Amino acid sequence: MVKFNDEMKKSGFDLMPEGVTVLKVSKMKPVMNQGKIKSYKGEFEDANGRKVWNDYTMNQKASYYLPSMRAFYSLLKTGCGLVEDENDEIDPEDAIGRYFVAKIKHTEKDDRTYVNLGYIIAPAESFNTDISEYTEKEAKRDKAKAEKAAKAAPVVEDDDEDEDPYA
Repeated sequence: MVKFNDEMKKSGFDLMPEGVTVLKVSKMKPVMNQGKIKSYKGEFEDANGRKVWNDYTMNQKASYYLPSMRAFYSLLKTGCGLVEDENDEIDPEDAIGRYFVAKIKHTEKDDRTYVNLGYIIAPAESFNTDISEYTEKEAKRDKAKAEKAAKAAPVVEDDDEDEDPYA
């Protein structure tokens, strides 16, 4: 996740827009602690050079270990098209320079906007990969999700009574 404060927003620093886009893996670095890999830090950029970062924990005791590893596996396999070697291992650094289609999400909290790498959709050949098929699918999925949420939302009716003792 990336934090953007108001000063950054006003300085002409462009946020990576929400939605489906092609990203390139520009960095994939292991973070070491006492000789063990603690996590992998991935840096991803779009065609305009805007960046988003993601950390993938290797700490099995972390509460978010499984979701992190699923996301990492999806990036490496689904996005970058990497395959396991004869030992069922994947070298994450082989992802560097690979392109993939992903959904970018924004999250607002207080005075900050967080740019999040959403789920990985497919591999891509380059920044020029036609993603219209994926964009349409995501728009349909978002619409269906919004309709489902609207149906599940509780209905609050106005109270007509003027003499409400609890008002």
